[in-house]
Amino acid sequence: MTTERLTQDGLEIADYARQRLGKQKIILVAHSWGTALGLRLLKRRQDPFAAFFGVSQITSWERMIEDRNSWTRKQATAAGDTATLKTLDELSKLPMTDSRTLHVSDKWASSASDEAWMNARQKFLSSPPPALKKEAADFMSGIMFTGDKLFPTMISFDARKLITEFTIPFFVLQGSDDHMVSFNDAKAYVTEIRAPAKEFIPVDGGHFAIFTNSNQVLRVIRDKAKRLQLHEVRNSRKL
Repeated sequence: MTTERLTQDGLEIADYARQRLGKQKIILVAHSWGTALGLRLLKRRQDPFAAFFGVSQITSWERMIEDRNSWTRKQATAAGDTATLKTLDELSKLPMTDSRTLHVSDKWASSASDEAWMNARQKFLSSPPPALKKEAADFMSGIMFTGDKLFPTMISFDARKLITEFTIPFFVLQGSDDHMVSFNDAKAYVTEIRAPAKEFIPVDGGHFAIFTNSNQVLRVIRDKAKRLQLHEVRNSRKL
C-alpha cells in the first residue's frame, strides 16, 4: 500500500463512476487524511472533476502539530492539567515526525461532538451486531494496516509544495471547533491557491462535522454544486 497506488486507484474509480453514471465530470469530496489524497489526485489529473470539496482539510503535518499543541497547552493551562503540560514539555524535545507528538493532544483536540461520535463508533466496533462482526473486525485491522504503511507519507505532507494551481472550483469546509488539524492554516491555504472559484466555509462542529453535522455539510455542497451548474448553463447559452 502506497500513496501512489491509492492515487491510481482513486483516478480509476473516478473514471469508472463517470462512465457508470453517464457524467462527463463528477464532484470530488474528501475528508481529513482523504483531503491529502484528494490533492494528490488533482495534482495528477483535474479533468474528471467538476469541483473539489475538502472537509477538515489538512495542509501540513508540521503546522497541524504546532496548532494542536498550542491549543492543548492553552486548554490544559486553563484547566490546571499539569500532567498534559508536563508531557507537552517533554515531547517538545522530540522531532515533529515522532507519532507521540500527535497523541499528546488527543484529550483536548477533540470537540464535544467529536468525542460523542468517536465514543459511539468505538462502542459499535467493540460490540457490533452479529451480521456485521466480520466487517467491523476488517475495518479495525484495515486502520492498523493503513496507518503503519502510510505514516511516513503523512508526516511529510505539505499541500503548498504539492499543488496550488487548480483548473476547477475549490472549496474547503472546516469545523469551527476543529482542533485536530489547523483551521487557520486551511483558511490561509485557500487564500493562497489559484482556482476559477474558491471559498473557505466554516461549519458547525469539530473535525468529524461531516458525520456529526452532515445535514449542513451536504447542504453547503449541494448549494455550491447547483450554483456551479447554473453558472455553466448560463455561460453555454452566451456561447
